[in-house]
Amino acid sequence: MPLGVFKQKSRNLTIAVTQTAPNFYQHLQSTIYGQHIATATIAKLIGNHLEKSTQPLTVTFQGPTGVGKSYASRKVAEAVFTLGLESRFVHFWSGATLFTDVEKKSHYEKQIKDWVSTNISSCPHQLFVFDEVDEMPDGLLNVLRSYISPSPGDRSADYSKAIYIFIT
Repeated sequence: MPLGVFKQKSRNLTIAVTQTAPNFYQHLQSTIYGQHIATATIAKLIGNHLEKSTQPLTVTFQGPTGVGKSYASRKVAEAVFTLGLESRFVHFWSGATLFTDVEKKSHYEKQIKDWVSTNISSCPHQLFVFDEVDEMPDGLLNVLRSYISPSPGDRSADYSKAIYIFIT
């Protein structure tokens, strides 16, 4: 069964997700160790989203330091996009390094909002990873509510194809 097999022009750029469901699962299974339940769940969630998404997908990876949450998100990027983290459709932010000053919260909100809307306007298939969200100023990610809401509202772009991973 095809899993997100598509080619889409995005301003003269063709992206291709060419994994089939078994290959997608096998890629995650062979690169994420000791997490067979998590691997199966991630593969199912993202596979279903790529095949028939009608709203953005939000996933949270939670756990203590060192269990592989960030690593798993990188492997998801590799499984979904041919260029993995090097793809212009993959965006990785660390709350511990990029969003540290509480006084700049409104600046960070605008930065996130502009980044998400600009990238989704250029191509709806995007992966946004927010690492160490517990280190971000309280409420910072509330700016994403309108993008991850199932209700399309007055959007000028298709936000239903985006994937958001939040890591704590």
